[in-house]
Amino acid sequence: MKELVILDIDNTILKGFSQGLFVDYLYKKGQISFFQKILIVFWFVLYKIGFIKNPKPAMEYGLSFIKNKTLGEVDETVDDFFNTVWIKKIYPEMEKIIKDHQNKGRTLILVSNAPDVLVEKLANYLKISEWVSTELEVKNGIYTGKIIDEIMYGEQKIKGLNKYINDRGLSLENSWGYGDHDTDMFLLSEVSHPVAVNPSGGLRSFAIKNNWQILKTKI
Repeated sequence: MKELVILDIDNTILKGFSQGLFVDYLYKKGQISFFQKILIVFWFVLYKIGFIKNPKPAMEYGLSFIKNKTLGEVDETVDDFFNTVWIKKIYPEMEKIIKDHQNKGRTLILVSNAPDVLVEKLANYLKISEWVSTELEVKNGIYTGKIIDEIMYGEQKIKGLNKYINDRGLSLENSWGYGDHDTDMFLLSEVSHPVAVNPSGGLRSFAIKNNWQILKTKI
């Protein structure tokens, strides 16, 4: 059975928060208003400090620009975002680590709360064929602006990952995991070789306590 490598995205593979970068991009391109941008950021802050328990409505509001757009229209926007913004944020050291795992024949899986349309673009660039992410609803080739099921965040990440693994008869035995945030503790605790990448305070303390590898990267 192939060994698995589980990778978070934000501040792990790339510098910054993918959805925040995307919101800034959409504002600069005139696809969302300044009011929409501020409201999205405000909701995100409230969620981060625990005031909002369910971020799904806020995330759907932030994705409202895609409502009634075709797959091709959204892909064109995401493609431009990736080539002008995202690609510059990828940590060279993480890209090298990813290639090393691939050369050793391991199966890499991206796990992120970012929408699948963004994750897929990064996965294709990194030549990674597997990912677990927040899934956007599409009907008859048109985005509805809705999210299917739950956002892949915190404990939901490991639930989504375990379902993905079980459905495909895979195993986390002798697996690797890379994450940066306190909420990634759930995921990293499941793998055999956890690596805390540019860890937040809580994750750093937990990593030191449990003798996990700590990796510092920069652009």
